[in-house]
Amino acid sequence: MLLAESLRSETGYRMVQWKMNNPAEISPDGSMRDPSHWFFQTTFWLCWLAIALLFTLVYGKLTAKDVVAILVLGAGFFLLSELMSRYMTRRGWADSFRSQAPRTLAMSVIGSLALQGMVDPILVLGFHIGTWSEVLSSKAIAGWALQGTLMFWCWGSIYSSITLRRRYQRSEMERLQLEAAVQAAELRALKSQVNPHFLFNCLNNLRSLVVEDPERARDMMLRLSELLRYALEVSRHERVTLEQELSVVEAYLELESLQFEDRLHWEMNVTPEASRAQLPPMVVQQLVENAIKHGISKRPHGGEILVSASVSGGALVIDVENSGQLPATPGSGFGLENARQRLRLLSGELARLTLSNRDSDRVAATASIPLS
Repeated sequence: MLLAESLRSETGYRMVQWKMNNPAEISPDGSMRDPSHWFFQTTFWLCWLAIALLFTLVYGKLTAKDVVAILVLGAGFFLLSELMSRYMTRRGWADSFRSQAPRTLAMSVIGSLALQGMVDPILVLGFHIGTWSEVLSSKAIAGWALQGTLMFWCWGSIYSSITLRRRYQRSEMERLQLEAAVQAAELRALKSQVNPHFLFNCLNNLRSLVVEDPERARDMMLRLSELLRYALEVSRHERVTLEQELSVVEAYLELESLQFEDRLHWEMNVTPEASRAQLPPMVVQQLVENAIKHGISKRPHGGEILVSASVSGGALVIDVENSGQLPATPGSGFGLENARQRLRLLSGELARLTLSNRDSDRVAATASIPLS
């Protein structure tokens, strides 16, 4: 439930934020209204206009009537292509280029005939360019149809390709945002599980000491308050330095020594470079807690815990050794699985957390965390 609620809230927030940062690309009537659409429309038909004027100038004398005819024709192309783009968007033709091709060709033929029916009356009646017998001849109609179909086909193909690419980019952006939302929700859920698990173990220890040794119980409560303060503070951060993490680990070990007394011994061996490295909070504490719960507490005479850390091959390598042996069929405890998932979410697939027998009486949990 917590993961589902976090996912819904995070996804909704990110989608709203993305829409605020990216103005609506689709108008209420379904047509594209963003600046890139108008840039493409203007650029394409201005290029056509320039080429038409250039060809007319090269292959014949460019008269005022020719200029007017080209301008009227260009305006017709622009207007009809805009109507076609709205129709294509409304009909959802941006699904696949293969399905668009025959429909674009059919629409180009219809657009070409519509262009001729719109431009011819304007030229003949409005500007007295040509006669009805000329524009209605089979040669003129065929020429208009071929030219219009070719231009609309070129425009439609380019427009469809751009539309498909934009659709793909939007879907990729939404997919990446959804993945980020899922990871953020998972991480928040995992963080929320660390503190209760840690708190319950400490409270169980405190309960056993309240009656037996009130003085130690008070000392334990003081240390517990310090640990909880740290846990609450670092819950707002994705990473802390190893030096900060080891300070709470040492306090935790001192807290546990109140219960285990001389049955618990520990040692820390950390290089200066490693102490400045960053890692997800509470990871080392969970490894030490796991070592005590599944190793030291099961041995009548207790045992030792050795925490070592160094930087090797661009990664922070942390070893938590404890006295004991893994069972023949080891399970995946809560602490280790939680730490493993948080390492994966924050440090990627290169992060590793393994548990193995080091020798006949030593178990080692080894975490490798990329520094980059």
